[in-house]
Amino acid sequence: MDDLRLIKLQEALDKLHSRWRPLIRTERVKLIEALGRVLGVDVESPMDLPPFHRSAVDGYAVKAEDTFNAGEENPVELRLAFKVPIGTLPKQVLNKGECAYVSTGSLLPPGSDAVVMLEYTHVEDGKVKVYRSVTPGENMVRKGADVKKGSRILRKGVKLTPRRLGLLASIGLAEVEVFVKPRVAVISTGPELVEPGEHLVEGKIYDVNTTTLLSMAIEAGAEAKALGIVPDNLEELVEKIKEALQSFDLVLVSGGTSKGEVDLLPRAIASLSGAVMVAQGLAIKPGKPTLIALVEDKPIIGLPGNPTSAMLVFHVLVKPLIQEMAESSKEERTSFIEAKASVKIFSAKGRREFKFMKLEVKDGQLYAYPLPTGSEAVTTYASADGFIEIPEEVEFVEEGEKLLVKLLR
Repeated sequence: MDDLRLIKLQEALDKLHSRWRPLIRTERVKLIEALGRVLGVDVESPMDLPPFHRSAVDGYAVKAEDTFNAGEENPVELRLAFKVPIGTLPKQVLNKGECAYVSTGSLLPPGSDAVVMLEYTHVEDGKVKVYRSVTPGENMVRKGADVKKGSRILRKGVKLTPRRLGLLASIGLAEVEVFVKPRVAVISTGPELVEPGEHLVEGKIYDVNTTTLLSMAIEAGAEAKALGIVPDNLEELVEKIKEALQSFDLVLVSGGTSKGEVDLLPRAIASLSGAVMVAQGLAIKPGKPTLIALVEDKPIIGLPGNPTSAMLVFHVLVKPLIQEMAESSKEERTSFIEAKASVKIFSAKGRREFKFMKLEVKDGQLYAYPLPTGSEAVTTYASADGFIEIPEEVEFVEEGEKLLVKLLR
């Protein structure tokens, strides 16, 4: 392992990508099971939407020219030729001087080119009096008005939301091709950790990172699994990492990343055949002890044991990697909002600093309030709406200065 020095985040990412490319695969899944998945291909519509000329209102299908002189004092009288119940085909062609009753969504009969709303008609003895003229195309939706056959309706890389799934259903798709979710393993380390639900004795703390990292990985688009807590035992940690490498595409290990005597992750990685240490220590705050390695062409990310630091590093490093592995489009990877700094914010010059922020509206203006920065402050992440990024060369942000807040939700 070489280059064991504090390096910038972007430099670490560049080094990682110079040695590694994610394995991208697709699979077909049922449409009703595709919520949240990333679309694996561009989708072109095999049909027009709507697939036929249809009525936009309840009323009477007509030839528009038959109504041109209609008015309240001078109604036009048309013969009611037939009805077109919704979901059925018209049984005949509409001729001049005729009309046909249609419901909203009914297929318009051949020969018609407009619909008179029910409110502007009166029917009596098989005759319909029309009290308002219509123009061609009025109160109807033309075939292909929404989607043209052969047009691209969704781009590869978009996340399949309920609205997008509805669009795919509207063109008759029962299955859809999506990118295979990257598989992520989560390992927590430390003799002080106890799983939530177990009895807590003095000197122990509950394991926060497994729950948060697991759920954030799933939220980012991965299929994630917790592999449990490993105490400070080198052999056990090595075996757990080997187990993860057999079945997973990305391994997250929280804790044990520093160069201290009890921090075993660097030693565990060094013992693995073909291991490449990409970075051991990043010039960021929080998250300085972050570790990045490659084993068997699979990334291992060592995150700080402190929950707030681990969560921050996940958002700036791990989440983008998962989204890249999932082939999520760049437009969907980030969500920012502009806000003003509520107070003067000081930064650690020389290190890229990330600060969790709380957003509040005051006097019609959106303000961002910095939250406590202590790595142990679990409530910081729970209260945060987003975070800001302060470059290495910036010492402080002035009160009232515009900030770009990256949203967590």
